[in-house]
Amino acid sequence: MKKIFISHSSEDKEMCDAFVDVLEQLGIPEADILYTSSARHGVPGDEDIFEYLNKHIKQRLNVFYMLSNNYFKNIHCINEMRAAWRAQNEYSIYILPNLNYAMKGLNSKKGYNLTSAMELTNLKDRITKMYNTSIPENKWEEVKNKFLEVVLR
Repeated sequence: MKKIFISHSSEDKEMCDAFVDVLEQLGIPEADILYTSSARHGVPGDEDIFEYLNKHIKQRLNVFYMLSNNYFKNIHCINEMRAAWRAQNEYSIYILPNLNYAMKGLNSKKGYNLTSAMELTNLKDRITKMYNTSIPENKWEEVKNKFLEVVLR
C-alpha cells in the first residue's frame, strides 16, 4: 500500500499528532506514515526537507491534506499541495475545526469533518478497508473519543 503523507501546518501539530495516533490505532504501520512534525515519522537527520518530500511525492503517495486557516496562510503548505497535485497523487481532505474559509473541499471532493463522530467512523471504515486492517468496536470508540477531546478543545 502507498505511504500516507500528512500535509499540515506545524501550527496544527497537536491535532495532527492526535490524527496520526488514530491512523496507528487503525493499524497503519509507522513506516507508512510521512509526517514532518514527528521525529518517528518525519525527515531523517542530515536530509534536506524539501528534497526528501519531493522524492516521496514523486513516488506517489496518499496525501492527507489537514486543512485549516493555518494551512492556507503557510506558503510551504501551499507548495506541498501544488507538488502533490502536479505528481497526481491520490488525496483526501480533512477539515480541522479552525478552518473558517467557505471552501471545505478541493475541486469537487468532499472533505472529512474531523469534529464529526459519524465522519470519523466513515474514515475508520475507509482506512481499515484500504489497508486491510481492523479494530474492535469498543477500542474504536475509545480511540475516537480521545481524538475528539483533542480537536474539540
